[in-house]
Amino acid sequence: LSALEPGEQRTVELMLTNVRPIEFIATLDDGSPAEGVRIEVLRPGHFFNAQGTTGDDGRLRTLLIDGTYSMTATHGALRSGSHEIVVDATTRQIDVVVETGEDLTGSLVDEQGNGLDGFLMAVTAGESVLSTTTEEDGSFRFGSVPDIPVRVWARSPLDETHSVVAENVRVGDSPVKIVWSTYAV
Repeated sequence: LSALEPGEQRTVELMLTNVRPIEFIATLDDGSPAEGVRIEVLRPGHFFNAQGTTGDDGRLRTLLIDGTYSMTATHGALRSGSHEIVVDATTRQIDVVVETGEDLTGSLVDEQGNGLDGFLMAVTAGESVLSTTTEEDGSFRFGSVPDIPVRVWARSPLDETHSVVAENVRVGDSPVKIVWSTYAV
């Protein structure tokens, strides 16, 4: 292309080659469609990326150029790790299985064994964070926790500077008992 003179107009035709219609199909680990899964497909240093959310049929349709991409899937508070996908002339469909996880239950008690009500509880697993508050008896429940080592922490509603953490907890450890220890200032 040569430089345009002021007021001069030219039509430029841009043709994208090797653009493929791709269908992502997200299912829960029981095989049923996974609605509301946010899928992000990135190719570092490239402008042709894709992102979207699956419909009630668990499907997301998009266009991608041939190449290698990094894909993540987020369902509720659970975010998958990054997965490499390759798009080429044979790629039509990419299956995404969403692991729903299991409930992680437990209780938060003081040093005398009394349940603590209204404390903020959180589970962190990689980039995912789930949160809840304790019930009157100190019990708590997190749904859909992946079966990997997670961190469970508790924070007082009255003192945000102090928290108690339980490391490397797994859903199979349920019910988890966490003791809130007092501290001297």
